[in-house]
Amino acid sequence: MVPSPSPAPDSEIKTMKLYSSVERIENELRKRGIELLPNGDGGIGGDSSSSSSTFVPLDPKSISSVDSMHYEGDDAVYSCIERANVGPASVLLDVGSGFGGPARVLAERTGCDVVALEMQGDVHETAEKLTASCDLGDGTVRHV
Repeated sequence: MVPSPSPAPDSEIKTMKLYSSVERIENELRKRGIELLPNGDGGIGGDSSSSSSTFVPLDPKSISSVDSMHYEGDDAVYSCIERANVGPASVLLDVGSGFGGPARVLAERTGCDVVALEMQGDVHETAEKLTASCDLGDGTVRHV
């Protein structure tokens, strides 16, 4: 019998970079004509070179093929909504929320509040920009 490898020390786990291509999100959105500004203001036709660009919020469903890290896309989220009877009075915790795609779809579709917890700093920052660009950064989806 081969012995199991020892688990990584806590310090290694906390600094481990699980997702190394955060830039792929913004690159893919740019290909679609969507520019995210540093403060999260952006959207369809957003122009990062001008402070006077008109903010047009993104539809969370329109970017869900880019910002979700799970299988079965939005169908899996819709199934959870139905099975858990999620509605406007619901408050959900999304642990390991990644780029926040499912959290935004949940909030947009049901009106619920979502607390999205992501440990990897660069992924968390990208999630905050995406949420602000979907006009859900008002506390409906809160990244922590």
